[in-house]
Amino acid sequence: MIRAGTQSLAGRKAQGHSPSGDCLLCVPIHIKLFCGIIEPFRQILRILDGAKNSGLCAMELTIRSSTPEDAEIVAALGREFVEYLCSLGDPEPRSLTAEDYLRDGFGEQAAFSGLIAEFNGQAVGYLLYHQGYDVDRGGRILYVIDLFVREGARRHGAGRALMEAAAEICHRLGGRELFWSVYAPNTMAQVFYERLGAKYTKDLKFMHWLVATH
Repeated sequence: MIRAGTQSLAGRKAQGHSPSGDCLLCVPIHIKLFCGIIEPFRQILRILDGAKNSGLCAMELTIRSSTPEDAEIVAALGREFVEYLCSLGDPEPRSLTAEDYLRDGFGEQAAFSGLIAEFNGQAVGYLLYHQGYDVDRGGRILYVIDLFVREGARRHGAGRALMEAAAEICHRLGGRELFWSVYAPNTMAQVFYERLGAKYTKDLKFMHWLVATH
């Protein structure tokens, strides 16, 4: 399970995949883009899972752009995410409702875009992101707002594939880095990101200023 926060500057929370599970082989997948837009694709991710099965277990992993039709599944996954945050001690976790997703994710002033991970046609995870600019980071960046993979689908490469897709989008848009935050008690997330090669941003404290009450 991985998640980057939902608040400003990529928020304050992140969930993590445990990359050290039973998966013995995860074949890398490649994202195809055209003019910066991900084309839905299907590439086979074959997983040898000897600890759970006596033979081969083949699953087809799809990473595609999110659409308005994904509103309910993103909301459902978000509710699962909230349960996980509560288990870590977060006193007031929040997630997108279907209405939030439709209102803020589409249209002329869309605040974010998204990716959906599917195994054999069933949505199991999502990543939300938006473009940004940071002088200290050297220019254009991509903020990962939210990243989550359903518990039963973890350790099979979906989280890494979502992050790699976001990295490719960032590159195509002229950016150099992804940026996100990690909820401090979520050590599982931190291990996942470290194994991706991510580094911690030192000497920074995230702040927020409430300017509206509704």
